This record gives sequence, C-alpha cells and structure tokens, in this order.
Amino acid sequence: MGVDVFFVISGYLITTIIISDMESGRFSILEFYERRARRILPALFFVMAASLPFAWLLLLPGDMKQFLQTVIGVPLFVSNIVLWRESGYFDVSGEMKPLLHTWSLSVEEQFYILYPAFLLLSCRLGKRFVLWSLAAGGVVSLLLAHWAAYHNANAGFFLLPTRAWELILGCFSAFYLSQAPGLSPSLKEYGGVAGLSLVAISILFYGPATPYPGIYALAPTLGALFIVVFATRETCVGRLLSCKLMTGVGVISYSAYLWHQPIFAFARYALPSSENILVAPALVALVFLSAFVSWRLVEQPFRDRSLFDRKSIFMSSSVASAAFIGFGVVGYHTNGFASRLPEEDRALGAISKVEAGKYVEQNFSTLLLRNFSRSSGRLKVMLIGDSFAEDIANAVLDGTDGLKERIELSTFHISHRCGNLYVEDILLKIADEARNFCLLGSGANGGYRNEKLRGLLLAADVVWIASAWQAWQAPLVARSVANLKREFGKPVVVFGTKTFGEVDLRELIRMKSQERLRYRSKLPEEHLAINRAIEASLRDAEFIDVNDLLCRSETSCGLFTEDGKLLSYDGSHLTIHGARYLGERLASVRTLRDPTGVVTMGGGSRQ
Repeated sequence: MGVDVFFVISGYLITTIIISDMESGRFSILEFYERRARRILPALFFVMAASLPFAWLLLLPGDMKQFLQTVIGVPLFVSNIVLWRESGYFDVSGEMKPLLHTWSLSVEEQFYILYPAFLLLSCRLGKRFVLWSLAAGGVVSLLLAHWAAYHNANAGFFLLPTRAWELILGCFSAFYLSQAPGLSPSLKEYGGVAGLSLVAISILFYGPATPYPGIYALAPTLGALFIVVFATRETCVGRLLSCKLMTGVGVISYSAYLWHQPIFAFARYALPSSENILVAPALVALVFLSAFVSWRLVEQPFRDRSLFDRKSIFMSSSVASAAFIGFGVVGYHTNGFASRLPEEDRALGAISKVEAGKYVEQNFSTLLLRNFSRSSGRLKVMLIGDSFAEDIANAVLDGTDGLKERIELSTFHISHRCGNLYVEDILLKIADEARNFCLLGSGANGGYRNEKLRGLLLAADVVWIASAWQAWQAPLVARSVANLKREFGKPVVVFGTKTFGEVDLRELIRMKSQERLRYRSKLPEEHLAINRAIEASLRDAEFIDVNDLLCRSETSCGLFTEDGKLLSYDGSHLTIHGARYLGERLASVRTLRDPTGVVTMGGGSRQ
C-alpha cells in the first residue's frame, strides 16, 4: 500500500511539472527524460552496484541466476515483467529477492514513457478530451485490476495495465489543483483527515485475504488523493506531514526505498535470526544511514547541472546500463557464475527453485483434463490434486520401471488450500483467507463440480487423489472417498502427504559429499500424524504412504540417492531424480504393479 500511495503522489508531481512547462511553452520530451534520469538512475545504479558483491558472496548459483535476470531487467525498465514471469507457487519468497522492489520503478517508468507523448498529442484536442481519455483509461485499468485480483493476482500486482489507474488518480489531482480551486478551510480540514484515515484504515485492516490490488486499493489511493488535494499547510494533517521529522524522512525516502529491500534480503541469507527483536531495528537504522549517504553523495550531486550536464547524465546512464546488462547476461549463461563453487558442488548449487518448480508442474499441466483414448490397453487413471499430485504424475511419466507404459493419466488441479475433498460442506471447512480463491479457482466451487472432470471420472478405471493434506482435511478423506465411489463407481487410491523435513541447500553444500549421503533429516510428528489418521480412516480405498516409499523410515528421511542425486530441493517437492526414485518404488506397490488389481481391489492396505 505504500507503493499505491507513492503512485498517486508520483502522478501528481509529474503532471504538475508537465502542466507548468506546457503552459509556459517550454516543455521538452528530452528535458523530461533528463529529469527522470537524474532523479531515478544514479541512486538506483549505486544500490545495484553495492548489491553485487553481497550477491556474489551469499547467493548460490541457482539464486544468483534468478537475481541476475532482475539485474538485466532493471536498466531496461522491465524488472516488473521479469518478476511477474518468475512469480507463482514455486517462486522464491519475495523477502529473499534483493531487487524485488524495483518492479514499482519499472511500472512508473513504463507509464512515463507513454504519458508525456499522450499529453503532447492530445492537448491540441483540448483539456476536456485529455481528461475524458485519462478517465476512460483509469476506469478500464481499475476494472482490469479488480478482475486480476481474483483471477491472476501476480499479473495484477506487477504489471502496468492494472496499476496505471493509481498513477492516473495522481494526474487528476494535478489537473484539478492547476485550476487553483477555492476550497473552504473546513473542507480542507475534513478532507485531509479523511485522506489520512483511509490510508491508516487500509494499512490496519487489510490482510492476506484481501483481493488486491483492485477495488480495495481505492482506500489508500483515494486517501493519498485527498491528502494531496486538501491537506494544505493550514490543516492539521498538513502541519503533521510538514514537520521536520516527516519532511526529513521524505527527502531521503527514495534512497531509503532503494536500500530497504537488499539490506533485509541479504540479511535473511546471512543471518537466520535477522528478524529478531535485536537485529531488525539495527537493519532499519542501517537502511536510513545508507539512505542518507546515498542521498548526500549520489542523489544531490547528480541533480546539480553544474557538475553533470545532460550529455554526462545520458552517457553515464548508458554505460552503467550496458555494464549491468552485460554482467547479468554473462552470469545467466554461466548458471549464476557456477564456477565459484567446487566442481562436485556445482550441480547442487545451480538448483533454482523457480526452474525446479517448472519441472514439477510441466507434466501435470500438459495432461489437464485430457480425454482418455478408447483403446490404449492401459489403465485409465484420473489424478486429482495439488503440487503433490504433480509429483505423482512425474513419478509415473519419468520413472524407469514401466509405469508410463501401463498407465494413461488425465489430471485435474485443486489447490491444497481448497481441500481436494468431495464433501458437501467443504466451503464451511476452508479457511476464510482462501475461500474467495477457492470459489473462483479450481477449488470448492469449480472442483469436483467441473463437468469435464465428471465425465472423465466416469470414463476412468481408477481415481487417484494426492495432496499436501492438512490436519483439518484428514478426518474428511474417508467421507470424500465414499462419495466418489458412490457417485462414480470407481476404486480410489489415496496418496499420503510427504515431507523430507528441512532442506537447506547452503547447509548441504557445506558438507562433504559422503556426509551428504549419510545425512537424514528429521520428519515432523504432525506430518506423520496426518498420514496415520488418513490411513486409519480408510476402509474401502487403497492408501499409499509416499513418505514410507521415499524414506523407509517413520522418523527421518535421506535427501540423496545412492549415487548422490538430490531428491527434493525444498523439503516438499521432488527433483527429476526424486521423481524417478519415487517411480521405481511406486512400481513395486502391489496394486500398481498389477493394474487389474487396482480395479478389483478391496481396500485399506498400506501398499
């Protein structure tokens, strides 16, 4: 929401400058972009340059490769697109991305590539045309943002079409104030208080369940708009925001914004306790100290035209951009400078969670709701579930013991948050923060009621369901199985949840190769209890304990195959080696080894 407020203020400030220059007849596109370059690039490139040594020291090649994609995207003002393409279930936590915050700068600059040209071309048609055009664009952008908040939240968050309306709100405030409206003191007073209240209320009461940014983002953005329009220095809000402490923070706010994300991200890599009560305040202090230094030594000098003329600004910006892009391209094509690690550690260090996550998804996604062939001679299996079901699909298709030749898969995705359960009152069981997502996605409303899925369930020989089962779901699995069998008349196989315990690639790399092979991580008891509860409840369905197949132990699990291949990169999902390993073990399960046995089996056996 801080970025939402910033976009409104940015739209107001930039439009105010453009209107003033156009009215005086001295507006120049070249001058406009020179100002933007002076304001944005020196401090941005300084922070990026300072981040590179820490990235070299702290990031494994897989993480470094992902980081370098953003390094390439920043000077091209497309880092928001890079980050959007990376985003998803398998993405690295945003808190671990040193340049995550540059998405907002890219959105802003993309808008300002188009906006001045639009004003120059359309102003000849009159201010009314300009305002109606901006209003139409803003409404379309807002509606698109609201749709995306429910259907494609990552795109809605990162991309210009769903953020432009926030900048346009600021533009409108500048056009309004350019007419020098005579507002009564009481209106200014109440308007400023209302604006500050809207921003504060949204910060205090919005949470993970809030679909964002869409209609709900109107609260902080309209709040910012009211403050800009009404909170003059004569009002209580204006006086509050004009005090020396607030304006002092405002002066260095751009540098503070640039520094906060890399400082906290690198601290999380270097210090596991970086968010404890002692370390976090020290990091905040470091952010403001770094911000003051870069404001004093970088921002101010580069704004001084006597020190750096237009040619110097554009030339230095071009050279710096080329250097960052070149460094990023070289690093990306050397797998994140993998040669930094000893040769025996490079394969492990080069693992990227994003790329590994794409492998988890790819087979499952190609089989979504695929029609079964009429005469393949293979067992027709309808596989339903979340990313753990995706692991099962990979085990079947990439295993080496013939399951692929005996089984024909069709798949359907239901998020683990939505239960993967065929029970009537599932909506009452789903957590509040997930309910909207499940109603609109492939969850409670669109899940087992999907007509194409129901047709495939009738055509299948057997139904497999797999999920990262949670404690609240375990007592309902048996009822779900009974409902499936009663309605569709097909045997059901339930795959238990799985875990390898905690997997820290950096910790594993510190080990010697033989030590890694012997290392076993402890399995959490709550996870094992869920599997036991599901297994005990089933009377007429096969239960396959995936953890038992992978770990051969109820208390701990190895992370590597005998020839040193990593089974899971995050403690939950399988690498291609882990999928092949599981495939070998699934092939030894009695009911999967003899497909006709699955169709005619009784149930309740562990394997």
